[in-house]
Amino acid sequence: VSITNDESEGFFVTWLDGRNMSINNSNSNHNPMTIRFAQITKEGEIINDTELDSMTCECCQTSVTKTDKGPVVVYRDRNKSEIRDIYITRSILGDWDNPKPVNNDNWKINGCPVNGPKVVSSSSNLAVAWFTISNNQPVVNVAFSNDYGLNFNNPIKLNDFDPIGRVDVDFLNKKEVIVSYIENDQNGSFLRIKKVNIDGSSSKYVTVGKIDGKRSSGVPQLEVIGNEIFIVWTISKNENETTLKSVKINQKNIF
Repeated sequence: VSITNDESEGFFVTWLDGRNMSINNSNSNHNPMTIRFAQITKEGEIINDTELDSMTCECCQTSVTKTDKGPVVVYRDRNKSEIRDIYITRSILGDWDNPKPVNNDNWKINGCPVNGPKVVSSSSNLAVAWFTISNNQPVVNVAFSNDYGLNFNNPIKLNDFDPIGRVDVDFLNKKEVIVSYIENDQNGSFLRIKKVNIDGSSSKYVTVGKIDGKRSSGVPQLEVIGNEIFIVWTISKNENETTLKSVKINQKNIF
């Protein structure tokens, strides 16, 4: 589930929905996962419940942002050929447009990678970060749009080593974003961040800390408030106990 505020009106929510999935006992086939959207009013009423895509990846996290023209949803799609690229759909003045790829990565995988995208907006500018495998190479990308997601520039590769993904992104200002991601190098798995400009330039990576590369570490979350970047992730103490670790970074001290 992803959620964002609709200012004083309530919330926008999007989620993976399995209501159409039913097992066919004769051949074990099932209907695909879908993605849906709804609004929650400030009175708590659920309205405008809508199916956005009738066939999506089963487990990759969703993402939603609000622009001044309406909400935008980004997710990992799935087609009958098992291509699982990142798609976007937008509600422009109340009408959802047809989903389309942010970029044609053509990643074919016969299973869910549990590695979804993240979208963030600032005025008409959008940034989408995601993990994919393109030309047999794992990569963490970020791509920008200056027209509310109608078109995207070519993706910018961020990883310097072997990426695991699990991305997050937020705008630092109108023209720069901060992206977090996990990658492996010869010394282990690390949570790292980079600053990226909409002109395509990016900073050197900053290592936030060492992190467990397994799924138990979850998807690190970041938020920008003023000049400070807040990042939170999961640490597994043992099989039965987990805790959260957080850091606060002043961007002026590192970039």
